[in-house]
Amino acid sequence: MLAKSRVLGVVMAHGAAQATVRRHLPYWLRVCQQVEIWVPEGEGFDLNVPGAMVMEAVPNAGGYSAATSQRFALAMQCALDMGYDFTLLLEYDAMVWGPIPDRAVPEHGEVAAIKWPNEPVSPVPGLTFPGAFYLHFPHLYSRLALELTVGTMRQAMRFSDGHGYADRYVGRAVELAGVPLKDWRGMGLAYSWANISHHEHRVAECVEAVRAGALFSHGIKDEASLRRILAVSPWGAVAP
Repeated sequence: MLAKSRVLGVVMAHGAAQATVRRHLPYWLRVCQQVEIWVPEGEGFDLNVPGAMVMEAVPNAGGYSAATSQRFALAMQCALDMGYDFTLLLEYDAMVWGPIPDRAVPEHGEVAAIKWPNEPVSPVPGLTFPGAFYLHFPHLYSRLALELTVGTMRQAMRFSDGHGYADRYVGRAVELAGVPLKDWRGMGLAYSWANISHHEHRVAECVEAVRAGALFSHGIKDEASLRRILAVSPWGAVAP
């Protein structure tokens, strides 16, 4: 089992996501020694919880924009400077349902994440996304993998790459850096969509996946779906 003392959590959020962050924070702190929550400048994010720190950077440019990718790159560089063995990179609606077992932990120089193949036809009319894959959050970086990914962002990419879609931007950086990838989805350890909470059949599928042992999800946005999934989680809910 991965010791939480070795893990820094880095969460990308925004002002309107405060309620979701508060619900999810106890679960991030269950697997991370410290959690940094990165939000756009001036959004008035109010959080005072032991073990968590709010970081403001790069004003929101609205919707999907290069500002989002710039904030990710800055947060990942700061995580590298913190010196943890592992960095868990999340968006506000990403969840880790229980302690991280050894088989889910990346090796030296490797990253573990939820891998999706880039679609032959773009899901966003008028935009193209280079690369073979994109990565849903959470991602778990070994220190070397984080160093290589951040270096690639700095040396070989523009913040506009990925058109503000962070899963594409960061996934492309991992690909260009040549970082080996442990695919949690392929291992049966993840159930993830862009939005699980607002689709009843997705919530039902996530319930069954977590009951069967899935540990990682993206797209948990509301309290009702969170509670439904936690009710079947083998690892249980964190006591209030």
